[in-house]
Amino acid sequence: MQMIFIGKGTYPIYLIFTEVLLKMGSVGICGSDIKYWKYGVCGRYVLNEPMILGHEGSGIVYAVGPGVTALKPGKL
Repeated sequence: MQMIFIGKGTYPIYLIFTEVLLKMGSVGICGSDIKYWKYGVCGRYVLNEPMILGHEGSGIVYAVGPGVTALKPGKL
């Protein structure tokens, strides 16, 4: 178990074997996201249920599960 600090609180986190927790720096949206938001479609793809927009994210590795070997906390 590791502890995560958010604001004034301290919370336990439990990462399973290959999970990675990121401290997000920013997340962007692309042209297809804007089309889904404005029109509900992008080309031949039609939204049939709610969708979370934004998929170009960047951040810093905050914590890793016990099976993660390629990433270390503090790395981009």
